[in-house]
Amino acid sequence: MGQSTPNDDLRARVLAEVRRADGIDQHLKQHYGVEVTSMASLDGVWGRVRRVELRDGALWVVRVFSEHRPAERVHGDAEILRFVEHHGFPAERCAHHDAVSRYEDQTLLVTTHVDGVTSDITVEHEAALADLLGRLHALPTGEGAAARPGGALHHDPAREGRPHEDLVAANGFLDAAEIAINTEQRPLLERLRKLVGAADGCEGLPEALLHPDMVGPNVPVTESGERVAVDWTGAGRGPRLASLAFLLWGAGLKPGGDASIIDAIVRSYRRHVELTAEEVDRLPAAMRVRPAYFASWGLWRAIEKGQQITGTERWWPDPELGEAIATSTRSALARR
Repeated sequence: MGQSTPNDDLRARVLAEVRRADGIDQHLKQHYGVEVTSMASLDGVWGRVRRVELRDGALWVVRVFSEHRPAERVHGDAEILRFVEHHGFPAERCAHHDAVSRYEDQTLLVTTHVDGVTSDITVEHEAALADLLGRLHALPTGEGAAARPGGALHHDPAREGRPHEDLVAANGFLDAAEIAINTEQRPLLERLRKLVGAADGCEGLPEALLHPDMVGPNVPVTESGERVAVDWTGAGRGPRLASLAFLLWGAGLKPGGDASIIDAIVRSYRRHVELTAEEVDRLPAAMRVRPAYFASWGLWRAIEKGQQITGTERWWPDPELGEAIATSTRSALARR
């Protein structure tokens, strides 16, 4: 039997499949005494996030974590949900006082289902997201899980933690891709190496409670117009600039970039939080973190599938766009 490689280990962690998903309904019945009438995947083929309808009409969401994510991290997710609930922050809620359970070698978290839709990128929506983000960053310093290192994405459970872990993870994806990449595509990999190296994980800057991905489908808009943050996997304490940089970058993905959106984000966020001069200076490099992460992930997955990379893929980063957004943000911050 051959030895496992670092790439094998990465595949095992990142691409772990949900085991025995067909028995989750029975587990919920045994653990919570509820009757499941239907269950549907909310994350496509992965099946790790499922909408659960109960016989009494209640709607839950069950998140299924593999053995590669420690159970204490899932318990921490639930603790953070209770923390934000205590402070009246609009988020999904734990569906039961005992929201975390074990099913075989998987850890499950049950929360209430938020009935809402994903909004397009508009001035109104991005301003509302920035207001929500500012409210989160203005919450008092928490203890326990609310003070754990957080804010990084969680595709690789080994790389949870503060935002700089996204850069560690990105280099891990590139290391894995390098094993199989051909000579012709290697210059593209090296371009991404430079982008990762030029990104700023924001260490040493003011900190707050961070949600790793408070954009898009993770903030559904309810029928009443309220925005509610869901999927707090990997939340915790970290440099607040990293979250704001991600929101700004995401809003600027729209072709042509509407400067009024950036102005609206800045106005809404600073109702709650005022950035320091150092945060403003480091914003351009902070904005490179997520583009570098997603591009490194995209390259690795493409190489895994035997695809040819050209550097024109939709996930390929545009450094000029990030610089333009940062410039617009600085201009907006300069206005009172």
